[in-house]
Amino acid sequence: MLKKNVDQTAADYSAGPAVTWDTEVYDTDGFHDTGSDTHRITIPSAVNNKYGIFTSCLSLSSVTSGSSAAAGTNLQSGATTGTWSGHTRNLTGNGQATTSAWIQSTTGPILLATGAIYQCGLFCSDTSITVESESTYGLLVLDTFNETMRVLAKMNAIQTAANYSTPAAIAFDGTDVYDTHAIHDPSSNNTKLIIPSALNNLYVVVWAQVQASSVSSSQANSVAIRKGGSLTYTGMGGNSGNNGSSTEAWMQAQTNVIQVAMGDEFEALYHNADTSVDLQTSTCLGLRVVGS
Repeated sequence: MLKKNVDQTAADYSAGPAVTWDTEVYDTDGFHDTGSDTHRITIPSAVNNKYGIFTSCLSLSSVTSGSSAAAGTNLQSGATTGTWSGHTRNLTGNGQATTSAWIQSTTGPILLATGAIYQCGLFCSDTSITVESESTYGLLVLDTFNETMRVLAKMNAIQTAANYSTPAAIAFDGTDVYDTHAIHDPSSNNTKLIIPSALNNLYVVVWAQVQASSVSSSQANSVAIRKGGSLTYTGMGGNSGNNGSSTEAWMQAQTNVIQVAMGDEFEALYHNADTSVDLQTSTCLGLRVVGS
């Protein structure tokens, strides 16, 4: 887990650079170097082919009210490049203006490879802000991760000029990053994760991530996980925001632990008030078994 030694004041993140970290709360395997390339978490050989979850929590202050801010983990090098998580905030909401914000993002389990480099990117339309020292960025390696029951569905290509002004389920037509039990079919009913008999009565966590670009300023957007199948559709987890002056909107949702039955279905429901957005290929829907 990484943090800043002192507040970073008068900081300009309008170009979306990675956040630097000069202090380690703990670092068990030399993931980070406080002397050089301090924005990086680099995967050592000791955890090659294991799975990890990245979590960032940025505490911002001295931000002009109404500004937009976004943060998330992305892969700098060492595997297929892409954004892995993100969250967008507009510092005006519920009729109130604010000059501070907490922005948190968490990835799903990512297969780690020796030498891969991850970083926490931050964007803020205000060019002079404070990133407070309580901000953190970290990696949890899942030594006992169940690698046999999981799925991560993705999109084949950028979905351009997409209209989600009426909330709709996202179709995932790309080759699944992994799918151990035919939970997802990219060619048929590809909006859905469908629970097979092998997962009956097990406990799972489902998450979704959406990255939209070409978004007009100050548009409301949200994503939710909904569960269906033998049950009436029910929202299981969701998040909403406003992209402010940014032309990108990152949004993610994750359920609590859910006991599933054969035939249960999960979808990622997305809404964006802009009627023509581009959904990036980092948009994904995943499920992992966490117990029996």
